[in-house]
Amino acid sequence: MTPPRTAIAVLVPALATQACHLGVSATKFAPAREPAGIVARLALNSHELAGEVLVADEGRLLVVCRERRRLVGSKPLAEPCRQLVFVPYALIRKAWFVQFSHVKLEGGRPPSTEVLNEIRLLSRYPQGLTSDVFTRLVAAYGQTAVEEEAP
Repeated sequence: MTPPRTAIAVLVPALATQACHLGVSATKFAPAREPAGIVARLALNSHELAGEVLVADEGRLLVVCRERRRLVGSKPLAEPCRQLVFVPYALIRKAWFVQFSHVKLEGGRPPSTEVLNEIRLLSRYPQGLTSDVFTRLVAAYGQTAVEEEAP
């Protein structure tokens, strides 16, 4: 074998075995390790919120809000929160998903079918919620209704 062919014959299998180790493994990917949905950070017009995505449907996300950030003067103020919130896609200026960086929502546009399916699969309830489970979930968070983000 000529030297270039020998190098290729050695390098290709070596690189191929290393390719299996690139990216996030299931042991380091939170939605694969825990019974939780993917964490999102959502930039809306007047504030940001961060939390777990419970359900993704065609018009909005259902999120357990963990933190809200608002500008007070020129300083950001972070406020903890623990409540269910509907966030319509039309209000999302930009969205980031933890450990899922290739998917972004921007400009108040709804996600494509492909992106929606990815978000849905990584949400806590990819199959959606029955009305009974939804009612019990709202009660478990001490709410009588789910807050809906408004423009």
